[in-house]
Amino acid sequence: MNIKFKNNIKDIILIIGPTSSGKTDLSIYLKDIFYNHIELISVDSALIYRDMNIGTDKPDKYTLLKFPYKLINIKDPSQSCSVYEFCNYLYYEIDNILKLNKIPILVGGTMFYFKYFLNEFSIFNKNDFIKENIISYIKKYNINNIYDFIKINKNINININDYNRIIRYMEICLSNSNKKLIKFKYNINKFFILKEKRILKKKIKFRFYKMLDIGLENEVKCLFDRKDLNINMQSIKCIGYNEMWMYIDNKISYKEMINLSINSTINLLNNQFSYIKKWNDCIFIDNDILSKKILVNKIIEIINKKINLRLK
Repeated sequence: MNIKFKNNIKDIILIIGPTSSGKTDLSIYLKDIFYNHIELISVDSALIYRDMNIGTDKPDKYTLLKFPYKLINIKDPSQSCSVYEFCNYLYYEIDNILKLNKIPILVGGTMFYFKYFLNEFSIFNKNDFIKENIISYIKKYNINNIYDFIKINKNINININDYNRIIRYMEICLSNSNKKLIKFKYNINKFFILKEKRILKKKIKFRFYKMLDIGLENEVKCLFDRKDLNINMQSIKCIGYNEMWMYIDNKISYKEMINLSINSTINLLNNQFSYIKKWNDCIFIDNDILSKKILVNKIIEIINKKINLRLK
């Protein structure tokens, strides 16, 4: 059987879910079935970091060799990664996968990454010179005057206290000649793994104790001993790492570390659920046999749209 793809169809599947909902298991299940037709892309702000495996619940190296993900282990813990930078990576990987006539499947629970992606994120060529001049201008002329000017002339809604967003908006305006806008050009199929919070909270607690058993403390200790990292870095702010770092640094007790880590994860869970309420056209699924069948049928439907089958 010879398969030939039509290049004009650009379907993407999003598997979005709160922490501990089984996103990884579900995506690996799909990859195992459609190995040559799909590629997995991680949309997770913690999984981007190398040497942070246990606390991020990252798939082990053997699983990643068999079922590779894009955008896992792309940063050293000493590096930061903005939403802007991540979306650049994301569009790059999506376009490369589409060029291979495969279906990108975005899997993750970092809601603000998905939010920017779904809001037709625009990629601009950053201009550090322009940004430096904007900051100098704001210091000289007062941000309140600049804010009033923007609001009157552009009729947009930016919070006066959102200093970074005001700078970014001005940078976009002044960088207009270098602007590279990527219009939303994909057919998005959104699936959200919906489970009862009660069940997820139990899984969160169980998972964290398992992380402790398999060596989370030693993993964070290795990062702590590097001396080029500190608690204010983006990587160390990840849940579990921040609390364990404080324990290793004798700032809190072991019991406080556990309680803070679990409570922070539950707060993340609540925020993830509040995000999904704002999204439309989302198919709610559970990580069960029926849900897997729904996803499998959707992928088959997309593949059938994309290919012409020719019997040899």
